[in-house]
Amino acid sequence: MKMRNEISETIFFPIRPTDKGLIGFVNLMYNNELALNGIAVYTRPSGDGYRLVYPINKALPIETHYFCPLNRETGDALTKAVSIKVNDVISKIGG
Repeated sequence: MKMRNEISETIFFPIRPTDKGLIGFVNLMYNNELALNGIAVYTRPSGDGYRLVYPINKALPIETHYFCPLNRETGDALTKAVSIKVNDVISKIGG
């Protein structure tokens, strides 16, 4: 069964940008069934677009992602939704 890639809600929490490129965090609702919270949003070094970094559990012997996309199609859908929201928020705050 093929899952749809629908991001029904995107909430971006901007922060003061860091020298490492971190600009905020995002919470997403995926397919109206799964909340994905605490995804870090970084600017790409090239300045073209954004890079998402998914939360990691460091308490285990091997660092493990709590969640992350397992294929490029899903990752691209998440990145596209985040990019639209981040650009919208930045344009509203005059960045």
